[in-house]
Amino acid sequence: MDGSFFAALIAVASHLALDWTNVYGIRLLLPFSGRWLRADITSVVDLWIWAVLALGIAGPFLARLVGSEIASGPNRERHHGRGFAWFALLAVLLYDCARGVLHARAVASLGTRLYDDTVPSRWQPCPIRSIL
Repeated sequence: MDGSFFAALIAVASHLALDWTNVYGIRLLLPFSGRWLRADITSVVDLWIWAVLALGIAGPFLARLVGSEIASGPNRERHHGRGFAWFALLAVLLYDCARGVLHARAVASLGTRLYDDTVPSRWQPCPIRSIL
């Protein structure tokens, strides 16, 4: 098989994973169940994720611009985009994991609090807690 099939498969899986982490979630079991599965750790429009992804897109252009001014020898044909892409992907993964841990701690803390000398009548345990 061609490598582009696996690249497309990874792209679809990462898109579903990012959609799973937001407040809407995904309907992964749609023909069988209309239930929305979500981790509820990021908002739909998260400015930090957009900023990191924008840096991953704009970074290679800036690196190529600066590199063309500095090096004029055989090192001129370097690929600058690969490092920025890895940085952006790992930064978004780390950001989502950190938010997931903080969200699980906040939900667990709310479940143990007393309000007017009674336990809360409604609270939802974090779905990420079972993964971590």
